[in-house]
Amino acid sequence: MIISHAVSDNRYRGLVRQWDVEKSSSGETYCRCFGEIRRQLDDKAAVRGTTLQIVDRFFPSSKLCSQRGLINTELTLTDRAHVCQQCGMVEDRDLNAAENLNRAGLARIHACGHNGSVQVSVEKSVTKHG
Repeated sequence: MIISHAVSDNRYRGLVRQWDVEKSSSGETYCRCFGEIRRQLDDKAAVRGTTLQIVDRFFPSSKLCSQRGLINTELTLTDRAHVCQQCGMVEDRDLNAAENLNRAGLARIHACGHNGSVQVSVEKSVTKHG
């Protein structure tokens, strides 16, 4: 049995800009803290014999329906729930993203081994206005 964890390869400076703290001293602190968390996850995975899969930062983990695999193009950063436009599934945005990151990490392991990379294909949902 392979035990693995997956995280997104985020650009922390971009996140800090969104929080509008970049120019303050806490902006640099946030970047260092996120980097430290990532380092500790790497270390703990190595010690425990598990793997830490890094999923591409552009993977649409929040916008992707964890049940159907369709992208909700209407989802914004202020939306806290993911609502699938096709199947109607409603789920907390962060829980939905976590399920998608886990699935993408496992796909990398099964497709390419522990250190491989693979593109996880997703379909865009079509929204009709009118």
